[in-house]
Amino acid sequence: MKPGRIREPQQEAAARDRAADRRDLLLLSCGVVLLACNLRPAVTSLPPIFPEMQTHLHLSLTAVTVVATIPVLAFGVFAPVAASFGRRYGEERTLAVALLVLAGALAARAAFPGIALFAATAMSAGAIAVMSVLLTSMIRRRQPRRTGLLLGLYLFALYIGAMVGSAASVPLFEASGGSWLVTLGVWCLPAVAALLAWLPQWSRPAGTAPGDAGKAPAVYRSALAWQVAAFMGLQSLIYYSTLSWLPSFFRDRGATPGQAGLLVSMLSIGGLVTALITPMLAQRRADQRVLAVAGVTICAVGLAGAVAAPLSTAALWTGLLGLGQGGVMGLALYFTMARAGSAAESISLSAMAQCVGYLLATTGPLLVGLLHDGTGGWRWPFALLFFFTAAKLVAGVLAGRARTLRGAGAAR
Repeated sequence: MKPGRIREPQQEAAARDRAADRRDLLLLSCGVVLLACNLRPAVTSLPPIFPEMQTHLHLSLTAVTVVATIPVLAFGVFAPVAASFGRRYGEERTLAVALLVLAGALAARAAFPGIALFAATAMSAGAIAVMSVLLTSMIRRRQPRRTGLLLGLYLFALYIGAMVGSAASVPLFEASGGSWLVTLGVWCLPAVAALLAWLPQWSRPAGTAPGDAGKAPAVYRSALAWQVAAFMGLQSLIYYSTLSWLPSFFRDRGATPGQAGLLVSMLSIGGLVTALITPMLAQRRADQRVLAVAGVTICAVGLAGAVAAPLSTAALWTGLLGLGQGGVMGLALYFTMARAGSAAESISLSAMAQCVGYLLATTGPLLVGLLHDGTGGWRWPFALLFFFTAAKLVAGVLAGRARTLRGAGAAR
């Protein structure tokens, strides 16, 4: 028998494997993109219509502040739950259930805004927290050589969803004649679409990557893990603070409700490019400190312009702020994979960083709202955000060093 005839079946098998790998990557990429589109509209769609909610639902300013704080608090509280569910039931199946819970919670919030606003917002944010933790670790496990690409697509889609949520809320409210069923309920439709696209992943086995069996690594013992968590928390604190209160700030300066919503949507438009590119740039180098410094500096300049420059130039400055925030968010999520030595450490680090980080971030919208309520102005709230920006720079430099955790399975 000629050698060529022996190699032919092997070549055919290799070709089938390559085709299967491409098909798996395509299905996974589509699922990740559609799922990520649902990670922000449930949150970003509310701030532009806070004044209308306050009037129509008879809410106090304190109650509105609580609504702004609930999502970030839920992100932190539900992050550890995500890690345990992912290990027990498999990341793919847990993500599907989280999408189902998200769709149900958004439908309930739209149907009963008066009585379900707080509980449904917390439930939808909890589902988002589960998806945020498990997506990054699943990408690390399923496609370790394409983490930069898939994380970039994930963040790109996340920003698209955030942008649409901010920009569409006021037009939806006005076009529907003030219908909360339409204004809030429309956001459950993308969740249903993402669930349908994610169903092919349901049959994936719930096993772990090689060497990842056993109990969860105790990443909280590592100083580097706390640095990653601090960077995650500070970037989230500033992001959610500006997302929640810039619309009110611009309206106080004379912008219409629609203009304020569009100005805040520039945060997402600005972040699109850096959210897509930064993870791919980060994967090309072991040390990401330069990227961290550049991203935080752009954030500081954009925030300063949005606060101090004329309102007519606010779109430029909020776009610049979003440009920096997109890069910083991409780095924060990338660190949960790059600083871990294994897929098991990645899910533990992701859970810890998002739990600690978002609990820290909870104080941002709350403090900004309380300071504004107490002082009647915006000077002290924004001074506080500049202080946190300086702290974020320090955390980014520490987390960006070319190191990994010293837990089990990690490189030393």
